[in-house]
Amino acid sequence: MKLKVTIAELGNIPRPLGLVAVASIFLSVVLLLTAVIPGAGFNLAGTFMSHEAMWASGEAIAILVSVPLMVAVSIGIVLRCGWVRPLLIVLPVLQYLPFQVLHWLFGAPNPTPSLLQYALGCGSWTAIALVYFSVSVRAKGYFQSVRA
Repeated sequence: MKLKVTIAELGNIPRPLGLVAVASIFLSVVLLLTAVIPGAGFNLAGTFMSHEAMWASGEAIAILVSVPLMVAVSIGIVLRCGWVRPLLIVLPVLQYLPFQVLHWLFGAPNPTPSLLQYALGCGSWTAIALVYFSVSVRAKGYFQSVRA
């Protein structure tokens, strides 16, 4: 697989996948800056945390775990990697999991006020993603096409 991606090839990304890729990159940059810039605050499910509190509670570590995942998903979409499809289906769970693990193990702030509400959101995302990958000919063909 070639790592060189032309601008013209980027135009072939189906719009929903392109939006996820762009959103993941944007969110990754914002989260990374929040974790590394002193004075930056972070709001987790209505709980505002200062930069120091973020590091003391471990939330910054969760951010640093989530950022590479989101970047990898974006790169996988752009490079048409088949391994990214299952990750896209469960993406909200993967983004949330580091924060929840910190909450369970170390008593960090709860990342979601209602687990049921979050489960419904993740379930909705999963259902939409499954339907999209099952029905959309462009999405199927996008990951199956091979570049020379």
